[in-house]
Amino acid sequence: MKSKIAVAGAIFGGLVLCCCGGSVFFMSRTINEVKDRINKSREFAQEAIATTARTWKEEDFAAYASSEFNTPERKAQTKKMFAVFNQKLGKLLKLEPIKDPARRGIRATEKGFQVSFKTTAEFEKGKGEFEITVQSKGENRVVSDIKLNSPALFELSKMEVEKAKIRLKNESTSKSK
Repeated sequence: MKSKIAVAGAIFGGLVLCCCGGSVFFMSRTINEVKDRINKSREFAQEAIATTARTWKEEDFAAYASSEFNTPERKAQTKKMFAVFNQKLGKLLKLEPIKDPARRGIRATEKGFQVSFKTTAEFEKGKGEFEITVQSKGENRVVSDIKLNSPALFELSKMEVEKAKIRLKNESTSKSK
């Protein structure tokens, strides 16, 4: 009787070990796959930013951009935006290594695995912070979103606001005459 209990216990223990061990292996493999995707996306983002900000040419960015960026209308907008970046910031001098993404910056969607990163950069005429989202599906990666925040660009906005105020004031005085 004791040997039957021992055999049953051994079988049960073996099943638990196989089941739990398999789960642990699967979780470990999944975690490592996510880490690998994040690291590859980080390398892609670092390269995309460095290449783009060295020249501020839309064609350089297009090689990294998603199809949404590569429409004729968006390409024209990107060219204009990059011309402003080049005028106000100049070329890239130094790009800090991209930091680990925040948990909320990692998501799986129907379009693929998306990771959002931040990094700081030094340009000829000031500093800025990039926010970039890389979307990956298999081994294919594209930039699905990119932003650049800089005090130098904010100054442009204030200047444009002042110009608009002057225009509005001039328009209202010419209408009242």
